[in-house]
Amino acid sequence: MLETPKNSSLERATAKSKNSPKIGKINLTEGAAAKVSKDEEYIKNITEYSRELKEKEHNRHMEIMELQHNRQMRYMRLKHEMEKREHEIKMKVQAELLKHASLKTKMLEAESQNK
Repeated sequence: MLETPKNSSLERATAKSKNSPKIGKINLTEGAAAKVSKDEEYIKNITEYSRELKEKEHNRHMEIMELQHNRQMRYMRLKHEMEKREHEIKMKVQAELLKHASLKTKMLEAESQNK
């Protein structure tokens, strides 16, 4: 029987493959394992960056919504103040007209009594 010398290239390759990292049931060489590790790190970084971008976009959207709400509330407050002022002015004008009308009525009554 033929004996293979110890530490033959076949034994060294088998020993290397037993200690190599695996994906599923596939043994990887050191270079391939490093590439997979690098790719996994790259995917992790992209995923984290994507999550951060989505969070920033959400925060920006919420800030815009808050600004729009504040603008709407300011508009409503100003509109209410303007309507209140218009009403006050109308009441003052109406009071002045009534006062003027009652004075005119009194003057006409006084003139009719003098005749």
